[in-house]
Amino acid sequence: EWMDLRQCRSRKRGEKEKNKRFLLSEMTNHEKFVYAYYYNAIGYYNIIALSNPVSALNYFSKAKEIISVVEGYEYMKFNINYQLFATSLSLGRIEGAEKVIRELSDIYEAGLKNNTIDKSEIIYLYGGKARLFLARGEYNEALEQINKCIETLQQHNFKENDKFLVVGYQLKIEILNALDQYKEAYSLAEWFYKTYKSSFPPDHEIFANLYTKIAVAQYGQEKYQEALDNANKALAMLTKVRKIDFEKIQFTKDIQLAKALTIKADCLSVLGIIEEALKIYEKAEAIHN
Repeated sequence: EWMDLRQCRSRKRGEKEKNKRFLLSEMTNHEKFVYAYYYNAIGYYNIIALSNPVSALNYFSKAKEIISVVEGYEYMKFNINYQLFATSLSLGRIEGAEKVIRELSDIYEAGLKNNTIDKSEIIYLYGGKARLFLARGEYNEALEQINKCIETLQQHNFKENDKFLVVGYQLKIEILNALDQYKEAYSLAEWFYKTYKSSFPPDHEIFANLYTKIAVAQYGQEKYQEALDNANKALAMLTKVRKIDFEKIQFTKDIQLAKALTIKADCLSVLGIIEEALKIYEKAEAIHN
């Protein structure tokens, strides 16, 4: 019994020593940077691998809390704050996203002054503002920002198949749809598919999201059956990529699934398939809530 008690006390001392190692006040500046990097990586994993933005937001928030007391390392501060911004926006937390993007602008300026951030990183600010304006319903402002983003990428000689341009063009299609410029959106979507079909597998998530945007453009041109077909393609691809049972889709927090569900329900409704449309709307609403 005495040995068990001694071992127990030893374990507790070990745990206390372990906890001490993670006290920010006792860390060096570089150790704090590494600690923030660790939380940021876990947050990113929750987004990419687990499709869990709620959990990711908690990790990004913790990473920001840590990196905020670090001297220098503006590029990491910028990265963490951008992840926090994008995740907040995807969850509909617009006020929080607005606050973070203002901080992003300050970090960018400080990084330029200290030569710790490349000038081309402004693409994140342009793209972020485009997303924010889109979420706020300020579509002309959103289009202006995404055009600046794409132009900057081209000026810095980013290749057409670079992921930043891929995301930029997809966002522009979505903004054009929001502006009711459905023909322009559809034309850009067609160009996008022809340009990138050889760069990614045919069942890649990029094309799943593209089918959703094509469906919206077709719906806006009153091509309802074609739009429904593409909405179904998008949902089939997304559920496969996410490994989600369609019947349990409402329990996710995946905004891309919600968008695909919504345009499918819109198509079903206008085609007179009301009962099924209502069920799909309920699933989409559950994701948002």
